[in-house]
Amino acid sequence: MPKRVTCQVCERRVGSTKDRCGEEDGVPLGPLEKCDLCSKWVCPDCLHEADCCFDGDSEAAPPGWRVSKEGPRGYVEYERIEE
Repeated sequence: MPKRVTCQVCERRVGSTKDRCGEEDGVPLGPLEKCDLCSKWVCPDCLHEADCCFDGDSEAAPPGWRVSKEGPRGYVEYERIEE
């Protein structure tokens, strides 16, 4: 178990029963995991959505990702680079 107990993206603590919007959902937040791509310690919710890799304002693809499609008004889709 990592020494860190707070997600580096959503700042919820392990065991918190609040969802990402701050609403009580009664489900305890699981253990933190280190993301293979960005090396941040994140909760299962942030890891599942890859929010840890995309928590900046840049439209450039973060390490381990590439732009797969660009559309009107700044719409950008990314895909994970599989090795």
